[in-house]
Amino acid sequence: MDIKESRSFPKNMKYLLFIPWTAQIVVLMALIWFTQFVIPRA
Repeated sequence: MDIKESRSFPKNMKYLLFIPWTAQIVVLMALIWFTQFVIPRA
């Protein structure tokens, strides 16, 4: 691991922590949309 790689490592960790949080919101919104629009028609 060189200096440049170790310097960019915290930034990469921040993105890894940020992605699941945004993915949870997208999944939650999709579930809400699905329950409101798809299920009542069935």
